[in-house]
Amino acid sequence: CAFLTSRTLRGGKFYMIDIQRGTLAGGVAIGSCTAVVVSPGGAMVLGSVVGIVAVFALWWWQPLLESRVRLVDVAGVQATFGIPAIIGCLAGIISAAIVHNYSNVYGQALISVYYHTGVQAGYQVAGSFISFGLGLLGGVITGFFFYILSFGSRRVPGARHLNGVPVKIHYTDESHWRVPTDFER
Repeated sequence: CAFLTSRTLRGGKFYMIDIQRGTLAGGVAIGSCTAVVVSPGGAMVLGSVVGIVAVFALWWWQPLLESRVRLVDVAGVQATFGIPAIIGCLAGIISAAIVHNYSNVYGQALISVYYHTGVQAGYQVAGSFISFGLGLLGGVITGFFFYILSFGSRRVPGARHLNGVPVKIHYTDESHWRVPTDFER
């Protein structure tokens, strides 16, 4: 599904980053949910949906964040890990909520996997909120750390301008390393 979505959104050609991240997003989603009680068909549906969503997020969501919020996601982490993890958590909550209706999965009694099958969905919700909270806290601390570091960097001559204001070039090594004079910017 990531292949078809990439080809549809990118003017009839495959975009390799879409394929790689869409494939990885499927693994993130199934790893984020209760893999024990998800059937192979459910895993394929979840992977297909997440592959489509990840490619669409790379095509639409990431440029929107850059233009409106000025949030640059250079590695595509939101489309590859963030959104698929949320979808995977929702799938995990749903599968944990309905798992108590089945006496066994793959020949194993569910009571040996989940002690309290009725409250497992609540554990999934709590674990999801804890994970998202820790990720948000880590992101804020890291962002603040790099914001403080950026005050010491100097403006690079020839930098591009945004609405008449010069923008610092954050992804160059000129402030920390000796760069050859013939280096193209």
